[in-house]
Amino acid sequence: MRRRVAVPVWGIAVTGLVLVCMLCGLMSAVVNGSGSSGGSQTNTSTQSGGAPKATHTPAPTATATHTPKWTTVQTFNGNGTKKTGTFTVPDDWKLVWSCDPSSESFTSQYNVIVSVYGSDGTPLDPVAVNTICKSGNTGDSTEEHQGGDVYLDINSEAAWKIQVQVLK
Repeated sequence: MRRRVAVPVWGIAVTGLVLVCMLCGLMSAVVNGSGSSGGSQTNTSTQSGGAPKATHTPAPTATATHTPKWTTVQTFNGNGTKKTGTFTVPDDWKLVWSCDPSSESFTSQYNVIVSVYGSDGTPLDPVAVNTICKSGNTGDSTEEHQGGDVYLDINSEAAWKIQVQVLK
């Protein structure tokens, strides 16, 4: 025959109280996001009276990062048709073009066509720009997505300006 050991009622009550406190602490940590990265956290400490006091821990300050900006690395100006020299561009770059309708003496409007070629003459973007320069249409940009050694072939009847920009 086995003998039963009597557990005092106060022992059961203390054990239950400890378990309830642990469960409340765990729920509070989940609700307040304790242990997650980022954000602010609330810590509790006990005062001499036994009541918890909330303290605020500020979130870490974000470190400034460099935001790339479009920067002009080549500028070509001309009047009429021209092929540029070869230059090197990254995989993402931009052509910014402008023109002056008053530079065409008869109609005040003319074609501006810019083609991009690889240094070996391979067409990379044969119509990167294809527009009529006229009042209200004197400039714009187009983003290119092929890098390497390239040159531009500009066909126009009057004045133009082409800027090559890269992110720096």
